[in-house]
Amino acid sequence: KLRAGEDVLVIGAGSGVGQAAIQIAWRHGARVFATAGSDDKLARARQLGAYEVVNHTTQDVPAAIKEFTGGRGVDVGVEHVGTATWDRSLKSLARGGRLVTCGATTGHDARIDLRFLFGRQLSLLGSYMGRKGELLRAAQFFFSGELRSVVDQTYPLSEAAEAQRRLQLTPVADDCRQKAKQQAESVLRGFVRRLGWNLEFRWQARSRGPGDHGAGLVGISLSVTVADASAGKESRRA
Repeated sequence: KLRAGEDVLVIGAGSGVGQAAIQIAWRHGARVFATAGSDDKLARARQLGAYEVVNHTTQDVPAAIKEFTGGRGVDVGVEHVGTATWDRSLKSLARGGRLVTCGATTGHDARIDLRFLFGRQLSLLGSYMGRKGELLRAAQFFFSGELRSVVDQTYPLSEAAEAQRRLQLTPVADDCRQKAKQQAESVLRGFVRRLGWNLEFRWQARSRGPGDHGAGLVGISLSVTVADASAGKESRRA
């Protein structure tokens, strides 16, 4: 339960989860810190209610949070990125802090030193969706304007193709493809590890021709080489 006056760290402020978490924590009277990977996203996080922001591509997140909080750390961390940010999220917590996780975008493998967990009396909490009634109550805040979504640009339906090109030309498109690759590899490796196989991944970007519907859309093809360690056999799947 979040209390007024507590410090909250929101990882990935440019995401939908991050934008909602900043606003909800601010409405509860918390002091919000947020991370993002670009100046534009950091500026937007401040507009939504973040007290201080950290560029997680150029700064040491735990060190910055300790500096902002006088060496203490935050009471609550909102973590939804997964493997890539798990460790820094834990290290940003104050003694007795709570880490809430609701996603695994960069992977589901998370490690923790149990001595760090019980020594600092930390709490790890999982959050997944909610009931329909909770959704309807939350929606009221959006309908009233108390919570707002961030819209980059709007287009009429007649300019749908231009809107698609806009999306593909932004770093978001590359980021989504990279995350899709990481998730696919993570899932496949986890599945075949139990069978004693080894996987070799070869990713290749491909584009549709100019005459195709959705021209310019970049896709990803995956070639997997599966080696059966016990039999010394190799097969290839694409």
